[in-house]
This record gives sequence, structure tokens and C-alpha cells, in this order.
Amino acid sequence: RSSILKYCFYRISDSVQAEDLAQETFYRFFKASSTYSHKGKLANYLYVIAGNLCRDYWRKEKSMQFTELTEDVQMESDAYSERMAIEIG
Repeated sequence: RSSILKYCFYRISDSVQAEDLAQETFYRFFKASSTYSHKGKLANYLYVIAGNLCRDYWRKEKSMQFTELTEDVQMESDAYSERMAIEIG
């Protein structure tokens, strides 16, 4: 378990999120264990799951940052438009 946790922490640099992703990795493995066909090392399969979860985490994180930036820019744009209308009008 600790190697999966270290892997997640290395990928996202947030200890709390890394713990959540490591737990989610094992949860998903045990949930799908009935369909798992042994074709290699089990650890490799766990790393694939953990890697996918980390990638999904970053996608979600980028999406949230972009949304926040867009909202801030829109608010600044609205404030600028109001100032221009006051100065002109």
C-alpha cells in the first residue's frame, strides 16, 4: 500500500489527495477483482489504476482552475465596462 501512496504523492504533491487516490485505487481493484485476469504482476495493475486516477485528478483540477479564472476575468470586465459607462455617461 505504501508504494501506491508514494506513487500518488509523487504524481500530485498533495498528501491528503494522495491518500484518497491510494484508497480509491484499492477500492477499484477490489470492486473489479472478479473480472481481473492475471496476465502479469498485480502491482503493475495497481499502478495503472493509480496512474489513471492521478490523471483524472489533474484533468479535474485544470478544469476547475480554468473556470475560476474565466469567472474572475468576466467580473473584471464587467467592472471595467461599468466604469467606462459612468465616465462617458
